[in-house]
Amino acid sequence: LEIKFPDSEELVEDDLEDVMAVLKRFKRLCHLHLYFSNCKWVSNDTLFYRRDLKDLKSLTLSVYGCSNVDEDTFKMLDKILNKSPNLQQLELYFGSLSNVLDKGLSSISDSTLSQLKNLEKLMLWFDDAEALSDSAVTKIAYIIFTAREKLKHLNLNFFRCRSLTKTHFGYLLNSIKNAKELSYLQVDFGYCAQISDPMAAQFLKETLELPKIETYCISFEDCNQISTLQIDSLLPHSHLKNLNLNFSNCSRLGNLRTIIDLLNIKSIENILIVLDKCEKISLDDLKAFLSKLKEKMPSFKSAQIHLKELDNLTTEEKQKL
Repeated sequence: LEIKFPDSEELVEDDLEDVMAVLKRFKRLCHLHLYFSNCKWVSNDTLFYRRDLKDLKSLTLSVYGCSNVDEDTFKMLDKILNKSPNLQQLELYFGSLSNVLDKGLSSISDSTLSQLKNLEKLMLWFDDAEALSDSAVTKIAYIIFTAREKLKHLNLNFFRCRSLTKTHFGYLLNSIKNAKELSYLQVDFGYCAQISDPMAAQFLKETLELPKIETYCISFEDCNQISTLQIDSLLPHSHLKNLNLNFSNCSRLGNLRTIIDLLNIKSIENILIVLDKCEKISLDDLKAFLSKLKEKMPSFKSAQIHLKELDNLTTEEKQKL
């Protein structure tokens, strides 16, 4: 069952009551997907209109910017998850809720998270969370670690989570690298200002070497401490088919050696590399990158390279490229 209100600002309380009255007629729910956006009438009573959800196999809850979401929302979510041992898919979208997100995540018990061993697909979006504590990030890492034996699809969004520290990064990486069944990994670290060059390089190395990865999408947009991405030895497995890397606005990135090396992975079929506004990249590095790309083109089904606003290059140099 899917209910979607992508633009909920015009919803009134009576609308939600009518929808929930219909939902109560369902005797058994295996799949429940609720999408709201900026809805001031969404409350705990409407989100969790019933508690008999023991048969749930997939749950989606999207409450972007819903002002009535509070710490009690997470406590009630805790109860639902605790009674859903068969849950295989969990998608939580809590963007623009920085005022309650940290305490809310921290309030979910470890005993509840330990029930999530059957998860195969996990999507957690916390964009614009300005302040995430150790406790909250530990909870996120614990969900991944709990599900590590069966987890195949992982999508994390930390866009503009500027408080994400090296310690937090370590918690997340340790959990992700132990999820050996992952075939799909997408993580957005855009505008996470504390991510350093060694942190980004370590993340790329340890996650690209996961044995079953087929689709790999990582964004380090505007992470301005990234400069060389030096990785001494990278041994990605032959399953990798789709590679998507976003380094736009990484103003200090000046070395493309690692990215050039990734183009040598024989199994890659589709590639997207975004290097917009990376003003430290030299003309020689760009030539080497494009030369390797040209060499590999016959083996790709699709290839997209974004090189907008490289203001360090002269007009003549751009024409040569």
